[in-house]
Amino acid sequence: MSTKVKVCCIQSEAELAMAHAAGADAVGLLASMPSGRGAIPDEKIARLAALAPPPMETFLLTAETEAEHIIAHHRRTGTSSIQLVDTVARQTYSLLREALPGSGLGQAIPGKGRGIVRRRSGLA
Repeated sequence: MSTKVKVCCIQSEAELAMAHAAGADAVGLLASMPSGRGAIPDEKIARLAALAPPPMETFLLTAETEAEHIIAHHRRTGTSSIQLVDTVARQTYSLLREALPGSGLGQAIPGKGRGIVRRRSGLA
């Protein structure tokens, strides 16, 4: 198993080029969120996703939680993968995989404190 690097919150063509030059395997493109900073409009996400040189993956970071909204958001932006940043119903994952068979799918695991990775990964 090899380590992959994803640079998140890319906001411009220059940042995309820097991530590529640094050897990033993927970039995260942050869509509108209920809170937080760094979101860019869907039109810009689509433009950056189209500019990413293969084989770089492009992740849409979305706060949508309903399968049909996630699917529509992904299709609007043209990213290669989706990163869900909020909790979704268990059946949502299979609905997404069925509707978007060629797309990658990831789930952010929110946490606070230094021990969260250990607890969530079973390393504690």
